[in-house]
Amino acid sequence: MSQQYSNDQDNFLNDLISNEILKNCSKENMALQQCVSINQLYKTGNNGKCVDEHIKYNDCVKNIKSIQGIMNNCKNLLQNYQSCIMTKQQEYFNETDEKEKKQKQLDASKVCFKELNELRECSIKQLK
Repeated sequence: MSQQYSNDQDNFLNDLISNEILKNCSKENMALQQCVSINQLYKTGNNGKCVDEHIKYNDCVKNIKSIQGIMNNCKNLLQNYQSCIMTKQQEYFNETDEKEKKQKQLDASKVCFKELNELRECSIKQLK
């Protein structure tokens, strides 16, 4: 499977999830975006100023049936993917030879592609 296919699948999945969130939580999303934008505009930082908006947004997203499906039905696949990435990161950080280090960095996405693809497929099924 090519890297372009992988990126296209990522974009497709991201678009599906984003659409689900916008369809179900548009009011909460808008309130959060406005709060963050206002704080950026006036350079006030975000030091806890949008906590209520974050909580409402997160609660809304957690209650979307398709997102719940991903969290419940794809949990093991997500853990497998995270474990694979963590293992590869550990190998990368333990490597002292720069040439080998670069190779390990490039290999992480290839080695964990199976886990990532399984997670994508499961997630897409939940969103249909």
